[in-house]
Amino acid sequence: MDIPKEASMYDEAMSFCKTYHDPFSALYKLNTSDEAEIDKIFQEIKINVIETNICTPSNILYIISEIICFRCQYFKSYWILFKKIYDQYQPGNLRINYHPFRYLMFKEYGIPCIEEIIEECKDLTMDVFEKNTISRAIMENDLQTFMKITEQDDFDVNQELRSIIYWQHMTLLEFCCYHGSVDCFKLLISKFDLEFTWKCFGYSLLSGKPDIVNECLKYTLPNIRFKGDHNMRCAIFSHNIDFVSFLMNEYNMHVNLCACAEYNNIQAFLAYLDQTKNIDECFVESPGFNLIPLCEYLLSKGADINAKNKLGQTCLFIAASYGNAQLIEFLISHGADVNARDDFMNTPLFEAANSKNKEAIECFLAHGFDVNAINSLGDNPLFYLFDFNNPENTDEIAEIFISHGIDFNLKNKDGMNAFHKAAQYSNKNTLELLISHGVDILSKSNDWKTALHYAAVTNNRDTYEFLISHGIDVNAKDNDGNTAIHYVILEDQGGPYPPETSQRTSKTFQYLISHGADINAKNNQGKTALQLARDQNDAFMEDILKSLGAE
Repeated sequence: MDIPKEASMYDEAMSFCKTYHDPFSALYKLNTSDEAEIDKIFQEIKINVIETNICTPSNILYIISEIICFRCQYFKSYWILFKKIYDQYQPGNLRINYHPFRYLMFKEYGIPCIEEIIEECKDLTMDVFEKNTISRAIMENDLQTFMKITEQDDFDVNQELRSIIYWQHMTLLEFCCYHGSVDCFKLLISKFDLEFTWKCFGYSLLSGKPDIVNECLKYTLPNIRFKGDHNMRCAIFSHNIDFVSFLMNEYNMHVNLCACAEYNNIQAFLAYLDQTKNIDECFVESPGFNLIPLCEYLLSKGADINAKNKLGQTCLFIAASYGNAQLIEFLISHGADVNARDDFMNTPLFEAANSKNKEAIECFLAHGFDVNAINSLGDNPLFYLFDFNNPENTDEIAEIFISHGIDFNLKNKDGMNAFHKAAQYSNKNTLELLISHGVDILSKSNDWKTALHYAAVTNNRDTYEFLISHGIDVNAKDNDGNTAIHYVILEDQGGPYPPETSQRTSKTFQYLISHGADINAKNNQGKTALQLARDQNDAFMEDILKSLGAE
């Protein structure tokens, strides 16, 4: 008589995780322009993800806007899917980083968008690239057009391809790897002596073409320090379990469990669990999937409810980023420590603020979490609300914190307060909210920076205008004698600059000067903004300053 084989942990868990795996796998692997197929994916997401409260509609839209950064060849298809979800649910509190989608939301739905993004994306089309360009030829693996371009006298094999559609510039070889353009790739490596950069292998995993993956392996070690995690993240993002298993088994690479949750890859997560049996490690990160049955399963296997990851975070920290109130209540009811601190003395409330997770914040506050807890930097949770991505609910969450008695005038170890932080990230609504509650507008940091100095990080004229209109001295100096005019130079990236940056910077200087800024003010080293631009070999900024009368 045959003895029944014991079910693996992978099989046991996948039996109740399949309805999570299938829609997300289809979402990350979307490779069609057929609207019927796109609608099928939409229905799967609607039934198995949104209506089961695994993700809110706004979270799904955020996920799509992140996926498109790595799958731009299907830009139009992802936008169609994005619109279907938005039209169905009309969610507020959108958290979209991807500039082209923010522009399209402005154009089609009138959702506010900053001037810089509108200018940057004004020529955006659904075709991504114009016909008969090298970018279009590679994207479509059009060997005939690509060959003609490479035979032109002015063809530059070392050029980098740039577009607002893509998240970074790429060499021709990287671009072929990214798009899985096998024919163009083979032509390039046969005709030219090109360097395989460390990014090539990771990009080849994203596109999933074995011919390119195998060729890249001849020139790179996938597990090389620092680059290895990039490659594993790409394998996880691809939702190709064979790639993840290959890196695990052939190169002994660790599966990044945070990336599994970030990229909704439950299959890779369960494969790691099954192979390593690291139940506590997996349990800590399991709330990233917002699946109570998964947490229950791991607890039934002996997981420690208060186990910590390498950053000292417990399951509640992960739930603060991804989870809903139901999951958080489940964890607390099973003994999760509500007073837990990570290695940086953050509480889960900091993590919830950083993720703008209003539901988690309200749940934590209802359980008595200390709104005025201080971490190792001297910050309270209010500081963690602000970043370059300003969802609509930032000021709403700030109001919740204020209503629970948070100290909005608190200064951290650098002497910054929440008003400085909001100015640094051009969060005008929250600036107004803080002023209405009596924040110290004129407060200075330890190095005597005002909110106007911090506003130079984003170089947003609206923020400058708002701050100056509320009485902040346009010529205030920090400890080094630098004014806001100096900071526009000090915070800039040194070029090269697109046209929209030129226009924005020129308008910023004009506005500051029109409100009394001394363009020739000298810092403690006796240097003007013009001299700082020269020191940085920044001819672009130098020309702008000269045109405005700098000496």
